Amino acid sequence: MGRDPTSWDPPAVIAALRRQAQTSPDGTVSVQVFLTQAVAPDAVADCARHIVGGACDAIGAREGRAQVGRVSRIARSFTLQAAPSLIERVIGDERVSAVLPSQIDDIRPKPIDA
Repeated sequence: MGRDPTSWDPPAVIAALRRQAQTSPDGTVSVQVFLTQAVAPDAVADCARHIVGGACDAIGAREGRAQVGRVSRIARSFTLQAAPSLIERVIGDERVSAVLPSQIDDIRPKPIDA
C-alpha cells in the first residue's frame, strides 16, 4: 500500500489485508473504518456495532472474532480487528465511506533524485 490513490480502493485494501492476515497468528488484521456524514456523531458507536454484527451474521462468523476498538465521534470512525472476509463485508455497507489498514508499510517521504 503506497501513496498511489488507487491503492486505497476497496479491492486493493482487501488484497493488502489478506497478505497481512497470512502473517498474523490468528488470521485477523486491524483497520480504521470511516463512516459517511449521514451517520450522526452520537450514533457512531451503535452504528459500528450494528455494521459489524450484520457482517458477522452474513458470513456466519462469531462476533467474538471481530472486535470493535476505539470509536471516534469527531472522525465518525472506529477501529476493527477481524478477518479480511469480515472486513470485506463491512466495506460493502452503505454507511461505510472508507476502510484503511491500521498497519501501512511505507508512509515516510522518499528522497527525490537530483
